[in-house]
Amino acid sequence: MTLKEDGTPDSSKIDINKNIQALRQAASIGLVEPKLTIDEVAQMKFGIPEYIGTKVLEISGVTSEEEAKKKRSEIEDFAKSPEGLELATLCLDYSYHLAENPRDLTRDQINFLVASLELRLKRISYQRPQEKGATRIVFE
Repeated sequence: MTLKEDGTPDSSKIDINKNIQALRQAASIGLVEPKLTIDEVAQMKFGIPEYIGTKVLEISGVTSEEEAKKKRSEIEDFAKSPEGLELATLCLDYSYHLAENPRDLTRDQINFLVASLELRLKRISYQRPQEKGATRIVFE
């Protein structure tokens, strides 16, 4: 990773493909049963190997769980905001693309889409009463 003059990471020059490959390698190394090669991991559905690789790195202590929770909380808060709800509607209902190719999506974009979908599914489940005649009161 290249650094700016002040010593901070220059995120504009991050090679997404290298990051995805590194996460796939972490998933391959971290999975014990079944043992998979990097090529087998790469054949999984998009986002799964990267998610597994991220979890492997968190468990191994390479990235802290607190940082991951904080980032997840920020993304969930954005997904609940008016701007986040609008962007989620554009992406989920009107096929707005955040990137030309799914491989070009950043981790934050993927996490935003997942958080938005989870929020939508949770709201749909709140609208359906579990029992006929039951009243459900939901506090968030």
